[in-house]
Amino acid sequence: MNKGCIIALVVTFVLVAVAAIVVSTKVFPWMQKLGTAGIVYGTEIAIEGYTDKYGNPPAGETHTEIIEAVTGGNEDKRDFFPPDLSQAIIDGQVHDGYGNPLVIQREGKGIIRVFSTGKDGAPDTEDDVTSDAMPEEMKAEFRRKMVSP
Repeated sequence: MNKGCIIALVVTFVLVAVAAIVVSTKVFPWMQKLGTAGIVYGTEIAIEGYTDKYGNPPAGETHTEIIEAVTGGNEDKRDFFPPDLSQAIIDGQVHDGYGNPLVIQREGKGIIRVFSTGKDGAPDTEDDVTSDAMPEEMKAEFRRKMVSP
């Protein structure tokens, strides 16, 4: 192999390595956050569907009780959870893209707050993820595709 080919290979290798680092440190976290926002939004859609059907949000007090109600533990045995997100439910709780259970809590008068604790796993910190992380156009498309019949 001549010297020019070796230099070209080394330069190509370095560029590929730099690109891999950029993708892993910039693109992957962004995609993970967006995916987590989609899981949060899907959970909000499920709770909203339940509330529209029965006139009140699910009566449960815990994450597991609320998810049980929206995934078939209701009088009609109806699953309001978007089917494409069902793999996010593990042991009766919805998990975010970081592997942590979502926070699903009541905030008075039937309002239920849903959010991800983000990468650090601690609630009410800077890296928490809500559905607000999704662009409105994406929410509309998501809702169109994901709302259970």
